[in-house]
Amino acid sequence: MKKLRMLAVVLAVVVLAVLVASCNWNAAVGTITIVSVVPAAGLTGGNPTDFTVEVDYSLSGSAKGELNVGFNTNSKDAYTMISSEKVTISEGTGNHVFTCNGVLPKDWSGVGGEFKAYVNIAEYPHGSIYLPLDTDYMVLTF
Repeated sequence: MKKLRMLAVVLAVVVLAVLVASCNWNAAVGTITIVSVVPAAGLTGGNPTDFTVEVDYSLSGSAKGELNVGFNTNSKDAYTMISSEKVTISEGTGNHVFTCNGVLPKDWSGVGGEFKAYVNIAEYPHGSIYLPLDTDYMVLTF
């Protein structure tokens, strides 16, 4: 019985050592928060609208990152990113204002949804499919 218990302890220590060794302790960490969206209310569905989206962000563990902005204009559950507005950032904290021209707001209230501005922070460079480090959104009203 003691040998079995000792074997279990040794096995647990080995598994823990492998897990610790495989961790990337220098992994990138990012946060992003929407400070404001203008206009945020009084929207007209289908009317081309110019938005400004202000964000605060923080990036550590990576020399560069990327900020992205989009809106759920084509689907209540998915965001169309505005590729012309993506911006590369350096490690640290900061503030950025996106200028998004000609966005077509969509009133999703009839199908149980909300129109939203969406932002994310990601590692840079990244592939066409990527997992953001952090995201935020703000509901906009009609």
